[in-house]
Amino acid sequence: MIRKFPTNRFKINDSLISKLKRIIAKKYIPKESIYRSYEIVNQVLYDADEFGLAPEVIIAALQAMKQNNKLTIGQSMIEGYEECIR
Repeated sequence: MIRKFPTNRFKINDSLISKLKRIIAKKYIPKESIYRSYEIVNQVLYDADEFGLAPEVIIAALQAMKQNNKLTIGQSMIEGYEECIR
């Protein structure tokens, strides 16, 4: 199956970001589960790779984690993705 590139990049990115924020926004989660982390990382990198931004997203996520060590993996990936699409 051949996937076509989306014509409206920012509309898709906004919906992705809102979906990912809903995934990790649940209350009373002391630690991010490995499955939730995998799901977020997989989705973010899949979408970033469509635009050739996967390495930049990973670097930005690592920088976000370095600046704020309380971020979960999922939160840092979302911040890295948001940083790269600006």
